[in-house]
Formats: sequence, structure tokens, C-alpha cells
Amino acid sequence: MKTRHGFVSNSSCTSFCIYGCTLDVNNWYAYSDAGCFVRLMKKIKQEFPSDYIASLNDIKQKYKDNEYVQKQIEVMETIDEIKISDGQRLLLIDENCHAEFELASDMMESFGLSFFADPGNGCLWIGRPWSCIGDDQTGGHFKLKIEELIHSLFGEECSTYEEAWGDY
Repeated sequence: MKTRHGFVSNSSCTSFCIYGCTLDVNNWYAYSDAGCFVRLMKKIKQEFPSDYIASLNDIKQKYKDNEYVQKQIEVMETIDEIKISDGQRLLLIDENCHAEFELASDMMESFGLSFFADPGNGCLWIGRPWSCIGDDQTGGHFKLKIEELIHSLFGEECSTYEEAWGDY
């Protein structure tokens, strides 16, 4: 099953075309590596401290009526105090890492990035849809901004990824 985070149409078919990177989605779902979320949040806070705080405040407002997610946000607020080896602490809050995935997706959206996941095949795509290129932006400039962001957060090289799936 592929899970799309971001815009989802009511059609039985979904597709995307992004410029970004692909990661092993099992790091998000596997019990053995809940620290993946911790590493990502620490990296975002380290690289973009003011953006991290602003995004966290937006996320807090978005989920203000969801007590469960508020517990996850408390973890995100104290991310500096959590050792990567303590990733299991997060699993006590969400044993399947779904809330971590949603919150990380919200955090990435604040940077203009989207998450697309196919847990069955072990893929996670992170990038910006080509449809988001600005009218005054060249393809090279669009790619450069994404490459800088992706490389600083994930250390990965970027490429164009296209996927499609449907409920047939």
C-alpha cells in the first residue's frame, strides 16, 4: 500500500512527480529504529532553529484539540534532551510510529517538501513537486534550492521521482 501525505484526490488513481530523494521507509515503521524521527527532528532544529520553532508552533496550533498528538509535540519540544538511543521513548506514545510520520510530514511541509510513502516496498520519497516551480524560477534554481535543503537534512543526492498507483 502506498500512502500519500499532502494533497490526495478522490480519484482511485494517485501519482506524483517530485524532485528530491528516496529513503528507506522501514526506518519510520520499524520498532528497531524509532530514533530515525529523533535524528530528523534534531537535524532540522540544528540546521534551521528558528524555522523549527515556527513550524512546531504551527503544528501545535493545528493539533491543539488532539491530546495524543500533543504528547508527541512535547517530545518534539524537548528533542535536544532525547538521546538517539532513547528512540524507544517515542514508541511508548505511538507504537507504530504513525504520529511521528505525520508530524515529520507536517514539519517537512513547512519547508515546502512533501512525503510520499510505500511501506510495502520500503520506499519513502521526500521532495518538492515539479508543479511547485515558480513562474520566475528556472529549473536549475528550483533544483538547487531543493538539493541544498535535502543534502543538509538527509545527506542525499536528488533526482526526479515519478510514481503512480491506484485502487483497481
